[in-house]
Amino acid sequence: MSLDKLYYDVFPSALGWWGAAATSRGLYAVSLPRATARGAVEKLTNGVEAAVRRAGGTRPTLQQDASALAEVRRQVEAYARNPSAPLEVLLDLEGFSPFARAVIDAARAILPGEVLTYAELASRAGRPGGARAIGQAMHGNRLPLFIPCHRVVASGGHLGGFGDGLAQKVRLLVHEGALAPGALRLGGEPIADAVQRVRRFLRVVKPEARIIETAASTRTAPEAAAALGVEVGQIAKSLLFMADGRPVLVVTSGDRRVNQDKLRQVVGADRISLADPKTVAEVTGFPVGGVAPVAHLHPAQVVLDVSMKRFPVVYAAAGTPASAVPLPFAEWVRVSGGEPADVC
Repeated sequence: MSLDKLYYDVFPSALGWWGAAATSRGLYAVSLPRATARGAVEKLTNGVEAAVRRAGGTRPTLQQDASALAEVRRQVEAYARNPSAPLEVLLDLEGFSPFARAVIDAARAILPGEVLTYAELASRAGRPGGARAIGQAMHGNRLPLFIPCHRVVASGGHLGGFGDGLAQKVRLLVHEGALAPGALRLGGEPIADAVQRVRRFLRVVKPEARIIETAASTRTAPEAAAALGVEVGQIAKSLLFMADGRPVLVVTSGDRRVNQDKLRQVVGADRISLADPKTVAEVTGFPVGGVAPVAHLHPAQVVLDVSMKRFPVVYAAAGTPASAVPLPFAEWVRVSGGEPADVC
């Protein structure tokens, strides 16, 4: 396969920053919403390069051209406001096998708010009993959302895997109404107990992670450091900001302060404001002082300040002001689906 040039653009929406790349034949690749434009570009570039490598091609030139992606942007922004908005741009499916194209056709028929198991999708794609083949065909999907692999799940109510991480899959399924906020299981009830919700999420993405519950309050960083016997900087503060109306959770060391001018530039927003306690509870499902970086009720992008890299382990709240989870910085990035950035 030869791709001499790809046109791309990145743009914000109510769900975060998206990236898209197209050839003269149609939309070639998409990156799902990120907290920053830079993150969207990196995700898009990596996805394009991986797809071209798999097809045995050479690295193409990426040329930014907003006009070439204008209709893609319009449709994605509409989806971010209303998940029932149609996604109908022409796709460039160069490099997909005939079987993969049958899977794509079947997957594109799954409507927002609906899900299919791998086995059900295999049957619709003409390969009954081929659930494993479906997983292989969907691996490396370079057109997520337009080929909605996030709507393909495991059996028994389990969400299954996702190339962009479970946090991203949950955000999209909650946005579309297929997953009740806080349920973390298809057909399940929202988990009322905040710590149990965090525990359920971590059990899937990081089974060995442990939640520490203390008798003393860990609401503030100094209180948490005293209760856990660690440095204040090892305590991860989670603060919810509204960036042009979209929620962004900033996680940073307990001995650092968020610089709102830096944050505004990093997330590409005109206006930044700290969310009030009511909004924090509505978006995350956690009280101020107990906000975990994961298992939020509603879609929120996550930014993790690089100040936490100083420590081998950082302790983040697990849903209450008297709980914490210790993980290395890189693992917090992975499980939260967040982006490292300098915002302090």
